[in-house]
Amino acid sequence: MMGQNQFSFGRDGFEIFPYLSREEFSTVKVFAIGMLNGLFKQYADRVLSEEEILTYHSWGAEAGVPHGEMLRAKNRHTHANEEIRSILINGALKEMLARAGVDKFQLWDEGLGWLAFRFIRPRPGDGYPFSCKNWGPAKQVLSVWLPIVGFAQELMIHLIPGSHLKEYPKYLPTDTHFTKDEYRLDYTPSEDECLRPQLSEGEALLFHPKTLHAEEIQKGTQTRFNLEFRIVPL
Repeated sequence: MMGQNQFSFGRDGFEIFPYLSREEFSTVKVFAIGMLNGLFKQYADRVLSEEEILTYHSWGAEAGVPHGEMLRAKNRHTHANEEIRSILINGALKEMLARAGVDKFQLWDEGLGWLAFRFIRPRPGDGYPFSCKNWGPAKQVLSVWLPIVGFAQELMIHLIPGSHLKEYPKYLPTDTHFTKDEYRLDYTPSEDECLRPQLSEGEALLFHPKTLHAEEIQKGTQTRFNLEFRIVPL
């Protein structure tokens, strides 16, 4: 695995930036966990603590949680309220976007809501394999990725640095429960090609629409819960 360093959006295709204050992160975290627990209350008649979120992979199936039905795309998206929107679309984000060459933008929304979460268990196939936004319906969007629960490095998003500057072989899967018209990387990258950047509470990751990334957790021992949204440059 490549060593941890100071990432650059232009060079690496992604960058970690200081995003939310401690108070702002706490507010967003309460909102995000409330969104997740709204689904658990509806589908499994229970409310989760943070520890139960981290250990969900060890008890969810046995408890009969209808994982696939509960976590359909329409349930993972929201338009959020004005308080959360004003916290997330803040000066730190706009400064980061300016460094990436984006001065004017709008939020990507396919009709389900502009803010989404991912709830990824540590097993292959739970999060999608290597792809990039330009290989699917959300072309030319920049992605903001914010971990909420689960900060061990093995839980972080998987990225191929510099992939936004290269061309890669791809294929369209014929049997997938992820986006049907999104291409996937047509080989398994080596450990030396990839990395999982370490983020702390309040930090976020911005990545390029051509940056190859994967959401799956391969070796972790916890479940990850993160927010994400997409930026459309104007």
